[in-house]
Amino acid sequence: IRHLIRVLFLTRLGFDAYQKLIKSRCSEPVHNHENLFKGLVVCSQCGKRMILAVKKRSEEKIEVIYKCMHHYKDKEECPKHNQIHYDKLYDIIDNKLKLLYEFLEDKNAENKILNTLKKDNNALNEHKAKSKIEKRLVVLNKVTKKLYEDFVTGSIDETTYQQLLKEYQSEQRTLNEKLSEIKKSDNEIKDISEGIKKIMAIMKENSKESKLNKILLNKLIDRIEISPAIKVGKERVNEIKIIYNFIDIAL
Repeated sequence: IRHLIRVLFLTRLGFDAYQKLIKSRCSEPVHNHENLFKGLVVCSQCGKRMILAVKKRSEEKIEVIYKCMHHYKDKEECPKHNQIHYDKLYDIIDNKLKLLYEFLEDKNAENKILNTLKKDNNALNEHKAKSKIEKRLVVLNKVTKKLYEDFVTGSIDETTYQQLLKEYQSEQRTLNEKLSEIKKSDNEIKDISEGIKKIMAIMKENSKESKLNKILLNKLIDRIEISPAIKVGKERVNEIKIIYNFIDIAL
């Protein structure tokens, strides 16, 4: 009987704990402040999502900030305290999107972005390298065939044949790897080009004067990376990067 009572008591404890867990997940938020960037704001140090915190400073004044809580759990992975005021972030994102809207109104906007990316990727040198690699691979293919013919006809012995063949094949593998990397870079540029077209289409659905809203933000933005504030003059300034959907880069 004692054992049965103990089992029922522990079962009841487990049930109560489970009910608390369910209640915590379904509980009302501790504040009713607008959370426009929910799920989008991340810490640049650790990559974790930043939460919206509302602090009551007085009966009339509250402080609303996004902050990284992971800093308090793992200071090695997230060494610096990282937060930004909600209103400040709102103004920065609003301004950045207005500037993007103005920029995308230019008919040559897409080409300007792609040209900048190509310069960053050293595209001109890569194009020259690609041409050079392709020509060298054609030569190596011919040389390898000629080498085999010389071996079959007895012009060279087997040891020489195997040694030279190994050298040529090693060079071919290295060049093919480099060629694959260049082609991958070319494909990434093409993907970004398609992504820019999608971003332009979304921006056209909204006017420059449109207020920020969750639908627009979640269509456009993959994440907003916030870096810990640094002192610039008398102010503390956060570096903010908007990483856009479809292209996975900042503009």
